[in-house]
Amino acid sequence: MLRVYHSNRLEHLAARLAGLLGEPMGDWATPETVVVQSQGMQRWLDLMLARHLGISANLVYPFPASFVWTVYRSLVPSLPEHSGYDREPLFWRLLACLEAVPEDAPSLAGLRHFLAPTDAWERAELAARLAGLLDRYQVFRPDWIDTWDRGDSAHWQGWLWRRLLSPDDPHRVRLHRECLARLQTLHEAPPGLPARVSVFGISALPPLYLQVLQAIAHLTEVHLFLLNPC
Repeated sequence: MLRVYHSNRLEHLAARLAGLLGEPMGDWATPETVVVQSQGMQRWLDLMLARHLGISANLVYPFPASFVWTVYRSLVPSLPEHSGYDREPLFWRLLACLEAVPEDAPSLAGLRHFLAPTDAWERAELAARLAGLLDRYQVFRPDWIDTWDRGDSAHWQGWLWRRLLSPDDPHRVRLHRECLARLQTLHEAPPGLPARVSVFGISALPPLYLQVLQAIAHLTEVHLFLLNPC
């Protein structure tokens, strides 16, 4: 079940969420999941819920990416707590790749030229920027990731990406498709998936995250609290 609530006042949305959370689902000790975009929104919402309910407790506030990874782990229990393609692990793996760019690949000439005069600190800065880009590409540009997976692009970023791939560690684009296909075959929620999910005050979500919310809506309750300036 997917329900959408919208208002031009966050206070009204918080009051509606408080009414929803005031009716616990299942075991009272099970925490409620409220997906938010920032810690600032989490603190504000805690205060508002405490004002309406008298107390704000037993709530978990994952960010969208963290919640989606939780859904993946409920379907693939062998997955680690964090993806190997998150920004931090990507940084260290990219740093190793940048220190070993081959000399015999014409498509990497521009990258070699850029790296030639750099020192270790500059390579680390480049690795950090690339890690952020590849982290976002997996969410916002899955078509580029598919192209690089197939080896259809000679761009140096594609070469770096393919150097990072591991058959035992699927990246998020591949994992997303596998999990969506599995969700469509299920008739009950897998262990680890919350009985109710509320998404509060997020102005925009990537299509991949929206697909996950839509896919789990036939297995659990999904409530979207959206700020509508109109």
